[in-house]
Amino acid sequence: IPENELRVLNLAEQAFQEAQRRAGSLVRCGPGCSECCHRPFAITAADARRLRQGLAAADPETRTEIEARAASVARRFDEDFPGDCDTGSLDANDEWREWFFRRHEGIPCPVLDFEQGVCRLYEHRPVACRAAGPLVQLGHAAYPACHLNYRGVS
Repeated sequence: IPENELRVLNLAEQAFQEAQRRAGSLVRCGPGCSECCHRPFAITAADARRLRQGLAAADPETRTEIEARAASVARRFDEDFPGDCDTGSLDANDEWREWFFRRHEGIPCPVLDFEQGVCRLYEHRPVACRAAGPLVQLGHAAYPACHLNYRGVS
């Protein structure tokens, strides 16, 4: 992993851990909690490369299942994908992207282990996944908190 990419991953991990440390039991993120894995979201080219590396290192059965799920999701997205579905590149139109993400809420990530509610490529997961759950800010980007966290707190 290039040094600058490793820095971003470490910042995301540290921001998540700090938010979790500060909030204590108000952050419910952990194995089995996978609500944030049931919607599409944007990832970077570096995220995609890491996921491909993780997929290549996975056992053949897991790899085949993830690839089949990914192909199924891609077919569902093909008609209204906000960009080039073949490459996965998103269009610059924020409104269209947000509409697409809302329209497809509930579709699980192809990498999710449904039985255990965990990521099967956890070490290779995107930055967005690393920061999901608690309220996290990385530079100028703020990641909103999951509605399952901070219950009863204004």
